[in-house]
Amino acid sequence: MDELRHELAAAQTGGATNRRMLDAAGRVLWEVIRHELTSRQYECVTLCMVYGLTLKQAGEKLGINPTTVWRHLQRARKRLEMAVRYAGLASLLEE
Repeated sequence: MDELRHELAAAQTGGATNRRMLDAAGRVLWEVIRHELTSRQYECVTLCMVYGLTLKQAGEKLGINPTTVWRHLQRARKRLEMAVRYAGLASLLEE
């Protein structure tokens, strides 16, 4: 994670193109998703955000209530926001 953070910092200060900065940010974000979320949060994020399933569809696939899926997504969002701030990506995502 620190290596990716350094890559992002180098991209920001080295006059990198937006594409290179976004690529570095994307790699950091995926590392955060893989390592900072619980396994259930990861499953919910993957099903709903990557594959586009509804809360109901994700719940059926995981055998849990759609409200529980929503709760996992909200907790994942909070964890990701904290990790993004720590990784120094907050200003990049606000632009």
